[in-house]
Amino acid sequence: MIINSAISSTKDNSIHNNNNKKKIFLSSKTNNTNSNSEIVNQTPKKEKIIISENTVYEGYIKDNKFEGYGEYHSPKYNYIGFYTSGKKNGKGKLEDLSENSIYFGDFKDNMKDGFGEEKYKDGSIYKGQFKQNMKNGNGKLILAGGGRYEGIFKDDKICGKGKFKFNQKKYYIGDWNNNEISGYGIIFEENIKHIGYYEHNLKQGLGCTFYIEQKFGILGKWQNDFIEGNAILINMKNDNHNNKINLDNEIIVKMKRAEIIKMNLDEDELIIFKRSKDYKDMTKLFYEKFYPDFINQII
Repeated sequence: MIINSAISSTKDNSIHNNNNKKKIFLSSKTNNTNSNSEIVNQTPKKEKIIISENTVYEGYIKDNKFEGYGEYHSPKYNYIGFYTSGKKNGKGKLEDLSENSIYFGDFKDNMKDGFGEEKYKDGSIYKGQFKQNMKNGNGKLILAGGGRYEGIFKDDKICGKGKFKFNQKKYYIGDWNNNEISGYGIIFEENIKHIGYYEHNLKQGLGCTFYIEQKFGILGKWQNDFIEGNAILINMKNDNHNNKINLDNEIIVKMKRAEIIKMNLDEDELIIFKRSKDYKDMTKLFYEKFYPDFINQII
């Protein structure tokens, strides 16, 4: 379930315009007055400029700056697109030769900014919003290994609400933080649906696992992906999706690393548990979140 390793190869080492490159000065001479005086270009003019032995710009120039459509080729990157006042602005294509990535989309002040599509050297593809050279906003990441994410990105990382498709049979929908499943969400796999809280890609905190074919559920508290302590076995055979499951009549069991170690609690243990905060939190979340999301969430 670790997502970091799968998406680490998509990290973008963006290339900016080289501000230290040799400056280009253009001059034109008038036949009317001083023959040696330089004047500023007033309209874009198409030029081919050899900046260095392996760096060439071919396109339009205005006021000694790239302006309008142009092509810039260098050992580090190739850019084909539009410029404003010497900076990449508007639509363009950037090929990063060192990272072997290709970006098609919007630019603002030399940075990827707006909507774009980026292809990475491992075959992964990102389509979505960029801000200041990083994935920010809504986007879709298709991994070369077969995974697929749709949702929110922040500063090049999966962060916020999103859906990850691991394969044809396994999905996650919910909260993410720093490229990890973290917060509240739903995992569906092989007719088993777990709804609850997660940290660092693991079930952590209160949750409920619904075994759809077997018609039962287990409600409790998870630690590092295992259910621990007292839990509630839920009989769903009479479930007609009308929120009529009555937890008061269900079986309370004691769990250890996801295995039942005690099927029926002693009367005193049962009374203490049903008066506890854990029991109140479990049943409250079950009725308010877990069961409604089990019914309504279609993956």
